[in-house]
Amino acid sequence: MLRHMSHLRKILIDNGAIEMTALNKVAMNTLVNLTPMLTGKFLKEFPDIDSNTPFDNYPYIWKNFSSSGYATLESEDAMMAFNYLAGGFKNPPTDHYTRPFMLAADFSELDKNSASKICLGPKTRIQILLEYLNDFIKSYENIPHWALMFLSSASHNYANDVSRVRHLYEDFIVNSFKSGAFENTLLIFFSDHGIRFGPLRATPQGWFEDRTPFMFFWFPKWFRDENKHLIDNLKTNSRRLITFFDVHETLKDILKFEPNKIINRQISLNQRGISLFNKVPLNRTCISAQIPLEYCVCSSSTTAKLSRKEINRGANFMVNHLNKLISIEAYHCVQLKLLQIIDAKRLGQEKDYLILLTIQVAPSSAIFEGILKVNSDNTIRLQGDINRTNKYGKQSHCVKTRAIREFCMCKDVAV
Repeated sequence: MLRHMSHLRKILIDNGAIEMTALNKVAMNTLVNLTPMLTGKFLKEFPDIDSNTPFDNYPYIWKNFSSSGYATLESEDAMMAFNYLAGGFKNPPTDHYTRPFMLAADFSELDKNSASKICLGPKTRIQILLEYLNDFIKSYENIPHWALMFLSSASHNYANDVSRVRHLYEDFIVNSFKSGAFENTLLIFFSDHGIRFGPLRATPQGWFEDRTPFMFFWFPKWFRDENKHLIDNLKTNSRRLITFFDVHETLKDILKFEPNKIINRQISLNQRGISLFNKVPLNRTCISAQIPLEYCVCSSSTTAKLSRKEINRGANFMVNHLNKLISIEAYHCVQLKLLQIIDAKRLGQEKDYLILLTIQVAPSSAIFEGILKVNSDNTIRLQGDINRTNKYGKQSHCVKTRAIREFCMCKDVAV
């Protein structure tokens, strides 16, 4: 945000937006981070999760808004949030749904003749959808409306592409402020995670940014004036550890807005989701917020050194674990071997300590990051999930199992 959209950040803050500086993601990629925000649950908490299960019956919060008379919109410029290695929707999930248009566009001459994947003919995908969002807002000017617009074509793969489209965001938001289109609107401008692949991700800064996406809340002035106590709590929370579960609870409060009940609500440290209209406890931790350790930015490395023997043992443990994961597709996937150890850090001084380990394997050249727990009896176990930090492209085209796509290299690719 600061690197490519600093002017937009200034516009938002100058107009009263609150920047949530300590938002910590709770899972790896888009779907698994959006699910807590939209349902209040981890994706894995739903039954029968596989790549073919449609999401029509999931309790997405837009259904609550729809039941309360809101017009609803779900729109993406890449249409991947609910469809990438996932079941998507059998039926349109909202009143307005742009997937049919974007699918048609992807196979049109406009797409084939575009110099960049962020474009459709003379316009960018982002411009087209922001214009659509503007029309949606105008069409329902006197009717409550709810919209989720997810724009990733210029930011997901190459962060520098954001500089080519930032003026589109600026123009849309500035014009909406000036026209009064946001006069009865809560605007949440956010990302679900940072850059997950590439040279930046390989740096300590990239590691941190991946886990701490940006988020801004903007309320119209009349709302801020009438609810100063709640806004003060939101400002306090802008510097406290929060997650997408908290955003979900906030959306529930917006739908059924009862200020007195919110003010008098009792908050527990171990609540997974806390409305941001209430003060998040200052002593909240990743454990109490249910942020998996592998995504927690509050863990700090120590100066305690790891022996080469410890590091090698941990690296071989990770490779063996990866090979166990892909063994369900052993006919299709090649066995992985340790190529190099990229980085190893010790977390904690006690006898039971953690190792944050980054390795590269052959023959796929995949780079993996994981956390291992070394117990006092010197046994090792994996803490959380292993994440891949470079792209796998079509390496795993031969498998349909979502859980191992980032780990498998198909034998026909390795030949």
